[in-house]
Amino acid sequence: MIPMVYVILESRLLLYDFSYPFDRIRISFSLATPSLAPGWLSLYLPLSGTVWLITFLTICLLPVAFKMVLREEGRAVGRTLRMLLGQDLPGRLPAAPSYRILVAAWMVFSLVFGTAYRGNLTAALTLPTYPKRIETLSDLVAYVDRITMPPYGTDHRASYLASKSPVLRAIGQLMQVVHTTDEGLTGALRNKEAHVDGRRYLEQAITHGYLNERGKELLYLGREIIFPSPAAFPVPHDAPYLTHFNHIIWQCVEVILHELPINVV
Repeated sequence: MIPMVYVILESRLLLYDFSYPFDRIRISFSLATPSLAPGWLSLYLPLSGTVWLITFLTICLLPVAFKMVLREEGRAVGRTLRMLLGQDLPGRLPAAPSYRILVAAWMVFSLVFGTAYRGNLTAALTLPTYPKRIETLSDLVAYVDRITMPPYGTDHRASYLASKSPVLRAIGQLMQVVHTTDEGLTGALRNKEAHVDGRRYLEQAITHGYLNERGKELLYLGREIIFPSPAAFPVPHDAPYLTHFNHIIWQCVEVILHELPINVV
């Protein structure tokens, strides 16, 4: 008999039996905590990439339109830049109706664009938003390049690959075994990876070894559990003492449950 808690997996049942399940281990995944984007990106983030692309194309095409109207590309570009920067318009505009319509449209565009940009920039600098966290298994499979687990993860990988769940099979295909938990957590911190282990153990490992200078955790645990499973002691098949041993374990569990507060039970 091995006095160590093992998760009950189908692949392990072929090798040995288990005592009465007296614990529940929640196999979870850990990822690097998202951080804020660099400060210089605050000039870009207030507007989406599509808006920036349309604005750039508009600025590039506007001088062409001015040239077609005025046949004076130099004056057109100068006025375009002055209006985009909020400078005064020239004192005298040509009387051509097409030019006036083009100038009016550009002024409206510059006003709307400038107002929207300043408002979004103020909001982005005042209340910065953190990138989205990966919390579900489906998002995890789509995001990471690799999932690591300590050496005993070989049994988990085999069970996941044999599962009927497409998500668990995808996790098994991405899973690779590493030598230590520190190796897996370091890989999750530096690369596009996730490390898998028992939730309580991961919480303890992160709290004691993966904090920044301000005491914030560098890694976090996803909300969804990969494999919540009962756990017990492994014993040989047909062990003659298993019935008596299970009776002792159940007595211990009854004592613990009796001593717990009602709201906890």
